[in-house]
Amino acid sequence: MLRKLSPRAARNNKSYVEANPPERSNKRKKGVEPPEEDQSAARQILLPIQCQQLRELLHKHSSDTRVKKFGNPSQIGLIAAEVGGVVEAAPTDAQIELFEALIDGCREAVKGGSYDPKGPTLDFFGILIKANELLSRVEGLQLLAKRISRYADPIAQFRALMYLKPATWSKGCGWNQKDDAKLLLGIHYHGFGNWEKIRLDEKLGLTKKIAPWNFSIMKRSYHGLQT
Repeated sequence: MLRKLSPRAARNNKSYVEANPPERSNKRKKGVEPPEEDQSAARQILLPIQCQQLRELLHKHSSDTRVKKFGNPSQIGLIAAEVGGVVEAAPTDAQIELFEALIDGCREAVKGGSYDPKGPTLDFFGILIKANELLSRVEGLQLLAKRISRYADPIAQFRALMYLKPATWSKGCGWNQKDDAKLLLGIHYHGFGNWEKIRLDEKLGLTKKIAPWNFSIMKRSYHGLQT
């Protein structure tokens, strides 16, 4: 069971790959079967994931990861769809177990503290994760999801709780407080960093206010909403 892996790494730098050689690779000797306790739903997809799909789940193509795009187990289907392969094909409970193992591992890493100036890290099956960074994003997205869930019609009702100082570029495209809220809705629906999907979502009405593929501007606007 993936949850049983967390205590193995109760150090400043957490690791999920230190104890059992068969877990280091998707290759194993003929006739040698994994222990019965490892036959959880997630464990059954773990070995092929280690080679490629788990790496895809976490690998940084920009500053973001697949998990950090959504951050909610309720959106595991969207996360898995972006990863594809065996993760997408796996049962939902296996996908959620893998997600929760990652989050639990990061929490344990943070609890253990770190002397590394870069902060606590988690070695999650060969992928080095900055625990604080991932948890901060995930917790923020979960709070956003909780707020949005209060409204029957989020597009019409959801607004930022405080006045946000307009960005320097906002006058050029007529960006306003309602657009701030719609951008946050887009992040919730389509994932942080999926700016083109957000731009093309007609329900949000941001098509003429977001330049195609203009990642840098939208990233700055998101950070502006956090200050």
